[in-house]
Parts: sequence; structure tokens; C-alpha cells
Amino acid sequence: MYTYRGIVKRVIDGDTCVVEVELGFHITTTLVVRLRGINAPELRGETREAGLAARDFLVSLVEGKEVQLMTFKNPGDKYGRWLGVLYLWGQNTPADTSVNDRMIEAKHAIP
Repeated sequence: MYTYRGIVKRVIDGDTCVVEVELGFHITTTLVVRLRGINAPELRGETREAGLAARDFLVSLVEGKEVQLMTFKNPGDKYGRWLGVLYLWGQNTPADTSVNDRMIEAKHAIP
């Protein structure tokens, strides 16, 4: 597993976001990150309302904020997204509480 600092540029849905990642030496890259270990409702179909609520909750947690991103050796899922766990950086939250876990605790995602 690898850990980076980054800024969430955009939330796509309740379990996917775009993160600008600092690689060191002022080098950055932008990754689409699928939150590992959770599944949020889809934005289409019967789960649309719950999907919108999950997306909006994730936006309120991380969009535009600095995060710590922990990625895993698997270079992505079947859609090319990186799998990761997000932690809020410098926020008044417990350091060991991941955004992924907060989505589950708020009932906006399931394990």
C-alpha cells in the first residue's frame, strides 16, 4: 500500500472521486479513485435518490479538501480507477476514521 497527500477535485458519485495527488518534488498527477471496500447506491435507476444523497454527503466531506490517500498495489479496478481509502487531512476528525468508514456509518454506503 502507498500513501499520498492530495486534494479532492471532484466527486463523481458516492464511492468515486477525482484526486490531484502530490507525488513529491512538486510533481502531481490526477487519479480517479474508487473508495475501496464500500458500495454506494447508483445515480441511475431505482436507487437514484439514495445515490444523489450519497454523492452529496461525500461532496460535503471531501470536495475541495486536502486528504490523505492510501492506494493499494492493485493498479485499479475493471474501469481503470485506482482503489483507495481517503482520510481527511488536518480536519477535526479522528486520524483513524476513514472517509470510506464514514460513508458506511452514515448509511450512504454498504461494505
